[in-house]
Amino acid sequence: RETSGQEIIKQCTGRDVPLVCDPTLLLETSDWDKVLSREKVPQEEYVFCYFMGDNPEQRDFAKRLARKCNLKIVALLHLDQYIASDEKYIDYAPYDISPADFVNLVKNARFVCTDSFHGTVFSIIFSKDFFTFRRFNKKASLSTNTRLFSLLNKLELTDRLFDGSESVENDMSVQNYSEVQKVLASFREASIHYL
Repeated sequence: RETSGQEIIKQCTGRDVPLVCDPTLLLETSDWDKVLSREKVPQEEYVFCYFMGDNPEQRDFAKRLARKCNLKIVALLHLDQYIASDEKYIDYAPYDISPADFVNLVKNARFVCTDSFHGTVFSIIFSKDFFTFRRFNKKASLSTNTRLFSLLNKLELTDRLFDGSESVENDMSVQNYSEVQKVLASFREASIHYL
């Protein structure tokens, strides 16, 4: 599901292998709709924040976006580690969230801000306006950035990668999701065929 994995296989075996979809992308939107939770979604419009890393500038971006659009911030907190500053930027922090609840929170958000691969994946599945941030710096040994880069590159969405310093005054919505969904459908079909 990422170009770095392709390179490792090439180095180890000498074989070229295709890039395939993450398993979550093998299902279509209608498939995910069948497993969605119908509860725990705020009635107000909101920005859904799903941050794994400790990067304050990304939370600041979400606050500026919510303020500009008059939205609440819903976030899942302390996912990989306790981050004290997380308590200060959100309006709602639901706990005891199932996987179906998580998908539902993405689907019903006005915007999604995330540094997570799967936060990005579900934003794309549901054609959400999303902002993906780098969780790790370029030198981090445990970085999962390559998964994000491979996905965004494959779906021609590299303009959705942010660092948090950007202005929210511009229209930063995904401009053409019908084209993105066509590319995704082709990627899904090729992956299923190969698998």
